[in-house]
Amino acid sequence: FTKYSSLLNSDSKVIISGKLNVREDQANVVLIDEVQPLMKRSASEKIYLRLDTADATLMDRLMTVLRRFPGNVPVILHDPNTKRTQLAPKELFVNPSGAVKDVLYELLGQDNVRIKRGE
Repeated sequence: FTKYSSLLNSDSKVIISGKLNVREDQANVVLIDEVQPLMKRSASEKIYLRLDTADATLMDRLMTVLRRFPGNVPVILHDPNTKRTQLAPKELFVNPSGAVKDVLYELLGQDNVRIKRGE
């Protein structure tokens, strides 16, 4: 709580990433991993993913992950085999929270995921 207390006040709008802890014998609790102020992302912020776009299974898994973290940051897909780079459809834009980064690192490997922030 102390780490994010400056962001957590009654009028602030924030994005919270974490896990929901549900137990029958206790009240539900959100275990917070990260809190970010809700603001428009820089138009120049983008997520770059390097992967084999011909791998249908990998692409299906990636689409599932991207849909789990909807947001307004564009996702750029780069296939090193074909040297083709393309912008993902707008419905696959994401909120680049720590949680989505962790899932993408696990799926594609840390060297294949880059988040670039503009000035």
